[in-house]
Amino acid sequence: MKKIAMGIVVSLALAGNLFANAEIDKVKEFELEHATKLYNEAKKLKDIADDYYEDIKTFHFNYDKAWKQNKKDLTKDIEQMKRAWLEASSNYEIIEGLVAGMPQTAKYDLILDAGIPASEGNEDVAPFDLKCPYKCKFNTKRPGNFFHYLLEPTLWGTHEGYVAKKVDLNGDGQITKGEALPNAKWLKCVADNFEKYTKELKDKVKNLKMNLTDVFTAELTMIPTMGDYFEDWKNSRILGKSEAFVALSRIFDIKGISGGLKVAYEAAIHPKLKKVDPKLDSQIRLAFYDLVSFVDDIYMKEQSGHIFKPEDADAYASQAQDMADRLSALMAKAAKKLHIKPNV
Repeated sequence: MKKIAMGIVVSLALAGNLFANAEIDKVKEFELEHATKLYNEAKKLKDIADDYYEDIKTFHFNYDKAWKQNKKDLTKDIEQMKRAWLEASSNYEIIEGLVAGMPQTAKYDLILDAGIPASEGNEDVAPFDLKCPYKCKFNTKRPGNFFHYLLEPTLWGTHEGYVAKKVDLNGDGQITKGEALPNAKWLKCVADNFEKYTKELKDKVKNLKMNLTDVFTAELTMIPTMGDYFEDWKNSRILGKSEAFVALSRIFDIKGISGGLKVAYEAAIHPKLKKVDPKLDSQIRLAFYDLVSFVDDIYMKEQSGHIFKPEDADAYASQAQDMADRLSALMAKAAKKLHIKPNV
């Protein structure tokens, strides 16, 4: 009987471990799915940048002649690269909370989305140099993150230095902000490197040995930052002072990050916490709902054409931070309840 009882205990323990692994695997599968889509879009962008480079090279990098004789193909290339950037960015934002929040992958957030150039400061510098064999005349040493310092200003023409020629891309008879032919050598250099680092991230996530501590670490690292993003939103969308966040609103980023963290909570933490402290679990789920709904409402207003004032952004930042602080406090309680010590 003792052997049978022991066998039952061992079987239950193994079943519990398998269930726990299945919960964590859901988070990893979610992250890997979007990391793979990110890489696929980066690869697509690189391939089109290669075509664009060859098209311009055919005219010996004479952009006036290239535009005059090959307007249709160049316009198509730029439109497709912008779409690839938008898809890549959208897929990254939904997993940014996990990428940035876990020490094993945090450097890729600096490289891809959050790091600044060395010229702007010493903290949070994107830790890479561009490898560019095309005799680029631009800074390749610690140049800032790919999405917002390199690709977006290049493709949307918000950085004058990366513009080779301003053109009427949409054929409406006017040349407005963002209508430009990018420097082909620079674009190819950036796109080549972008593909490289997105592949590194995808492979890193695929081989990641994720556990519950990692999920809590991501939650408690990223949730408290929610209010910070509104300053970027104010500068880019309301004041128009930024070269970045013109293609996708910073509110979309907040929406993605908060939504991704909610997915991770539901998959990995909720099933355990509801058994130990269902009341706390309900409080966390409600707090997540409040935060995500709050950001969704702002995003929907923005998409409908609502005109915001700078003071609106400040008020929203304060409200979002209050919600995030409350959620963080609840999440910290959950970690203690489950005997987890996050790396924060």
